[in-house]
Formats: sequence, C-alpha cells, structure tokens
Amino acid sequence: FVLVSPAAVEDVEDGSVVVARVGGDSVFHLFSRNGKGFRLQALRPGGATTVVGDEEGLRLIGRVTGLYRRMDDAASLNLTPH
Repeated sequence: FVLVSPAAVEDVEDGSVVVARVGGDSVFHLFSRNGKGFRLQALRPGGATTVVGDEEGLRLIGRVTGLYRRMDDAASLNLTPH
C-alpha cells in the first residue's frame, strides 16, 4: 500500500516521489523543477521522462508520504532504501 497526501505543486520539493497523471495513467514519478517547468521521471523501468512547461499542464495527484509492504515470510528481512 502507498500513502499519497494531496499536495500543490508549490509545496512539493525537488526529489520527491509524486503521483501524477500523464496521458490516461496515474504513475509514480520523481519530481524536479528545471527552470522552465517541471520534470517527471518515471520510476518504473523503461518509463519515459515527461517535461511539463507550466503548472497548468501538470496534473499532480499528490506526494508519496508512506509505504507499507507486507512480508508473508517472517524469517526474511527486506530493506529498501527510500
């Protein structure tokens, strides 16, 4: 499960993981400003980087604030840096 908090573009810091709508899909992205607009780097392998020229072209759903990962095998430990 992923916890996403609604956020305005001006409240999101560079390097934050966000959920944004690109085309018809809501996708996880790494958010950054590039001086002329915004850059959304897809987190999934092979995902495209999207450059948005202005805030009106960006459909930001929110900022990822938490992650819950279920581990069925109690003997295993999964450490993922975030």
